[in-house]
This record gives sequence, structure tokens and C-alpha cells, in this order.
Amino acid sequence: MCHAEDLLFVSLNGFCVTKQEFALNLCLAVVGMFIILINLLAVVTLIKHTDMEEPTNYFIANLAIADTFIGIFLIYDVFYNILQFKFYIECVLRVGLFISVNIASVFNLTTLTLDRYIKVTKPYKYLAFFSPRKVKVAEALIWIASIVCGMLPFFGWSTLDIFEICNFFGIMSWTYLLFILSVFSIPSCFIVFAYIHFLMLANKQREAISSQMSSFRGAGNSRRERRALKSFKTAFIIVGAYFLCWGPVVIVSDIEKSMAISPNVVFVYLLGIGVFNSILNPIIYASKISVFRKKLHRMFCVSRIQEFKRNSIRSLSNAFRTSVAQVNRGSNASNESGRSYGSTQDETRVTTMNSGDNGNHIIYVKPHEESEEQENDRRLSDVQC
Repeated sequence: MCHAEDLLFVSLNGFCVTKQEFALNLCLAVVGMFIILINLLAVVTLIKHTDMEEPTNYFIANLAIADTFIGIFLIYDVFYNILQFKFYIECVLRVGLFISVNIASVFNLTTLTLDRYIKVTKPYKYLAFFSPRKVKVAEALIWIASIVCGMLPFFGWSTLDIFEICNFFGIMSWTYLLFILSVFSIPSCFIVFAYIHFLMLANKQREAISSQMSSFRGAGNSRRERRALKSFKTAFIIVGAYFLCWGPVVIVSDIEKSMAISPNVVFVYLLGIGVFNSILNPIIYASKISVFRKKLHRMFCVSRIQEFKRNSIRSLSNAFRTSVAQVNRGSNASNESGRSYGSTQDETRVTTMNSGDNGNHIIYVKPHEESEEQENDRRLSDVQC
């Protein structure tokens, strides 16, 4: 039963939408739009300003695409939370596609880890494993396998009861949840093993390099090792952030039958932490990938400078017009003895002339006309933020 003081409107199936729920979903819609925009910017930046033949950039771009889909699903969920329509096929497709996107993220993280692992442990065989053609084929297989896994409930591996509204635990069967757990667990175990092994190798190589720093070869190896270590740290931060955000969601999904409270309530709150990962990833890209950081800096900083310049020019122009109008109105009563116009291409000139014996003055202002070359120089200077 809806309470009149909190009710905003009644949606489909008699679901009561309160003011608080509407405001919360409006905030979620804003978050979803921000996730879409920032991750699309990451994808465009990586494609246009980095070498996409480098497998690492390719995997990170696909991670950003997956995060973009998370933002789209978040906005779609906002509409569902308000309308609450009961449609079995829609429920299965929505939950299944959401699972597909997360499986694609896990597989991309696995290939990203494998890429860093091979590049550090077996650098001479790296191109044989990660040629551009093989990377593209691997990405295609990742997305196909992810969609197939997510669509299994649509083809019958699900329950037939969605209760009054669509919810994750109401639509997914227990056996399918175990399958999803295994899909997440196997890549996770490999990732943990790879990073532990890499840390052990890094310590050994650091000791060997430090003993050979006096030779030129040792210095070259040291620089290569530092670059490899930095790249591996970036991958480690991305992988760690994903599992910290989405790990609790996977755990709750598999222990929901033994929970004392409603798993759907816990799932909703943990899902918010998982969605936060889609905002966190672009922050990691900006802090670790110089091209993306410069793109963000240029976009936000230049827009502020250009807005400031437009406002300043508009204010100065209005002030000049007002001053000229006032002076000309005061000088119309006197006899004009002559006019002189001053012009220059670099600045606005104000010319003062005597207008007779009465000592009145007339001021003429010629607006600054910017040449095409100067305008191009100004636009280029705006980029240097």
C-alpha cells in the first residue's frame, strides 16, 4: 500500500515510486552517463593517440568498452527501477548480458596479465604469442564466449519464477551460479599465480642487474626492466581494482542460500561497489597512461581557459561601447574641429582630439581586428594549458 505523503506516482504493476527513490535513480542516471562519457573518451584516446598494435593498449581499450556497457546497463536499470515491468524474457536477457560484460572484463584482465607475464619472463618469444592478428582473434573469441555464457539462462538454464519483479537470485538457478563462480575463479587463480611468480622473478632480476650496473649492457637491461616493471604495475593495479570491487558480488552470489538476511538487499549495495570500478578504471588510466592523462588535462583545462577568455573579451567590448557612447553623447553639443582615426592590428587604439576652444574632447575607438595568423597562434596557445 502506498503512503500518500511519500508517493510520487504509481508505475506498472502498481509499484509505488517515492520521491526518495526517484531522486536516487536520477543520481544513478547521472553516474551512468558519466561512466559512458569517460570510458568512451578512454577508448577514443587509446585508438587515436596510441599504438593499437601494442597488445596492452588493445586489451585496455576493450576493458573500457566493457565499462561503457556497464554505464549503459546502469541507465537501463534506472528506467526499470521506476517502471518495474514484469517481463520474463527481458529479465533473462538483461541479467544475462550484464553477466556477459563482466565475464568479458575478467577474460580481458586475464589476457592483459598473460601479456605482461610473457613480455617479462619470455621477451624473445613475445611476438610469437602476441602478434597483432592473434590479439584481434583472441578478443573476438573473448566476446563471443562471454556472450554465450551470459545467454545460457535465456536458452533454459534458469528458473521460471521472477516473483513480482526481476531480481538476480530469482532468475538464476543454483547450478548456473556455480558455473559462473568457476568461470570467474579459474582466471582469478591464474592471475594470482602470474603475479606471485612475477614478483619472485623481479626480485631475482633486480639483484642480478644491480651487480652489473657498471657495464653498458647492464644499464640497458636495467632500463628495459624498469619499463617492464612499470607496465606490469599498471596491469596489477587494474586487475586488483577489479577484483576488489567485483569480488564481493561474486562471493554473495554463491553463498546467498546460507545468508540470514535477504541476499537481494546485500547484492544491490555490493553492486554499487562493483559499478564504481567503471569509474575507477579511467582514473587508473589517467594516472598511469600519459597519453590519456594529457588528453583529460587538455580537455578540461583548455575549456576553462577558453571560457575565461570569451567572458573577458565580452566584458571589455561592452565596457568600450559604453564609454564611447557616453563620450560621444557629451561631445555632440560642441563644434567638432576634426577627427583622427588610429588603427593598428595588434591592439585597440583610443585617439583623443581637441574639438575647439571649449576644451571638449572626442574619443574614437577602433576595435581590434585579429589577423588570421594571430588567431591561429592564439588557438595553439590555448592548447598549452
